[in-house]
Amino acid sequence: MSERAVDRGGVDSPWIAEDLVRWATTTAVALAVIAVAGIAAHGQKLFHNQYVWGDLAVAGALVGFYANVIWLLRGRRSVGERMQTLLGDAPPSQVRTQAGPRAGEGHAVSLELVAPNGAKLFHRPECLLAVGREAFSASRSAHEAAGRAPCGVCRP
Repeated sequence: MSERAVDRGGVDSPWIAEDLVRWATTTAVALAVIAVAGIAAHGQKLFHNQYVWGDLAVAGALVGFYANVIWLLRGRRSVGERMQTLLGDAPPSQVRTQAGPRAGEGHAVSLELVAPNGAKLFHRPECLLAVGREAFSASRSAHEAAGRAPCGVCRP
């Protein structure tokens, strides 16, 4: 189990303290490089002498972009690991399905593809967007004929 997946004593942040330090340091360096480049470019009278400082400012902006992308990806990974810890390797949940004419009867049957009542998307039965919701079961062609599109999460 990675360091991110362990219980952090009720802390609600997906990042650990080292992530915050890395992000703050990298962002501060990026802002400093942009500021230095701006000040230095301001002192140049000719436009062609400002190219080097403009390039340095762009490099600083890329460093800042990198810092934020890494920060978000680490948080996303931490959330995914936490979800895996909470859900584990449990068997896929089954949705309560109902056949078209029997709208009042909920069944705990896992069928090929399902669409929750009033939904514009159809899902695999184990999709987290469909689990626990009353859903109609039908074939892919029937869902598409009804104007429903495939879910972008479970990609049926």
